[in-house]
Amino acid sequence: MKSIKLNIMWNLFISLILAAVLTGIVSLVFFAVLELISRDLYEKFLDFCYSTTPAMIITSLAIMLLYLVNTIFIFTYRLNEITDSIKKISVNIHKLAKGDFREKLFIKSNHELGNLANDINLMSDKIDAYIKKEQRWNEERYNMITNMSHDLKTPIMSITGYINLIKDKKYTSEKELSNYCEIVSKKSEDLSVAINQLFELSKLHSDSLQLQKIAITLNEFMEQVVISYIPLFEEMKMSFKILINPDVKLTVDPILMKRVFENIILNSIKYASSGKHLVIKADKIDNQVTIHFINYGPMIPKEDLVYIFERYYREKKNLIIQGNGLGLAIAKTIVQLHGGSINVKSDIEKTDFFINI
Repeated sequence: MKSIKLNIMWNLFISLILAAVLTGIVSLVFFAVLELISRDLYEKFLDFCYSTTPAMIITSLAIMLLYLVNTIFIFTYRLNEITDSIKKISVNIHKLAKGDFREKLFIKSNHELGNLANDINLMSDKIDAYIKKEQRWNEERYNMITNMSHDLKTPIMSITGYINLIKDKKYTSEKELSNYCEIVSKKSEDLSVAINQLFELSKLHSDSLQLQKIAITLNEFMEQVVISYIPLFEEMKMSFKILINPDVKLTVDPILMKRVFENIILNSIKYASSGKHLVIKADKIDNQVTIHFINYGPMIPKEDLVYIFERYYREKKNLIIQGNGLGLAIAKTIVQLHGGSINVKSDIEKTDFFINI
């Protein structure tokens, strides 16, 4: 790669040579034309040029002036590439300053300006991506606040309503009072879960979060997670199977990965039909483990599959089921923090949530 300084010096050198050649050609053409016009005038002009010292000086100065003009003309012409590149860069930077990141610089050169143009394009792309990311985050934050306000408002209004009924003694029996208290307790739990999930999601997006990874035996770890949901399986009349080779191990943050498995299992129980079952299995190929959570409940519509891991998203047909739509979003974030991915496939027979990690 040539430097701009070297490029300018090279162009100056070439310009000097070309100017000398051009000056010689112009001089020869001048004398040839003069001779064709008048032989007598041609000879008188030559006699004048060589007759006296002042005449010779004037002739030399005229030739030098012609040479200088030719040099400036050729050098300026050859520098057009650099000056045009500088103009393009200046215009592009002015547009960037106004927030227009659409136009890119295309400068074909092997000196610093070409590299500068590439760096400006790279900077423009990064700034544009950062701004779009900020805009998406602001939109998500607005949606999060809106949805969370609704999720918090609903149980708070319910709790307030039942507390007022109890305070005003608007109940007909101790059984009805006990029922009111039970509803208040349940709504308080829902409120606590919603707040905890919001804080959990915020913490996962914090730059200060550090994973505490250790090696785990996946089969044993999964059994410990599932065992706490046995009463819920029985309540839903569901069965489960864990088909994981005892040799499969993972290096993960156990607390966070437990949260992932819990959220997927809970989601499978919530949305699966009563009497169905859940199969949890894992495959290991080379250094990658794929964990499947297969439930045999109703199919998830295609229009819902695209958004199922988005915050606050729930299937339209299942809005009656309790939940705030954060569980799978939290699971996705944790898996991505581990460098993995989480996806879902669904057909008329089964739904398969699978994690590659």
